[in-house]
Amino acid sequence: IYLWRRARFDEAEKALRRAISLLPLDGFRIRLADLLEASDKPAEALDVCQDLLAETERPRTGPTSLPKLYDRIGTLFHALGRSDEAVAAIQKGIKLLDAKTDEGLLERSFMLSNLAVVYQGVSKDPQALESLLKALADARAGENQPQVTRMLHNLGIVLMGQKDLDRAAA
Repeated sequence: IYLWRRARFDEAEKALRRAISLLPLDGFRIRLADLLEASDKPAEALDVCQDLLAETERPRTGPTSLPKLYDRIGTLFHALGRSDEAVAAIQKGIKLLDAKTDEGLLERSFMLSNLAVVYQGVSKDPQALESLLKALADARAGENQPQVTRMLHNLGIVLMGQKDLDRAAA
């Protein structure tokens, strides 16, 4: 992490790969995916996440839980311009998520927001708007003000793209 923060990405990648070879912890592997994505290597980050996903024999929590992995894979597909696969992966993550808790609502809110970004990127503004409205409802239900603020900002961008300036200003 020290090397990464110093923007010494190649050295950080080597160090992480070495650590993984000695102790293949999921946390190290998801950090490697983070580093690869930050190093503008989304295809390699996608490979790391898909490898983690292929290992479904044990329960996962945190950033390597199945819903979060599918969401992460979807955002990486989007970065690679593979929108249909991005939508499918994020939607699968949303379906697997337990949104009965405040934490689950917040996670679903983030995933719906990511889905909206994918839709907006391929000019599917109605779907983007629908996803953002659901994300906003989840963020409000989970009483997460920073996420509500983020959703309102993104919603304004989509509405401006639809030339609905009155609603965007509200």
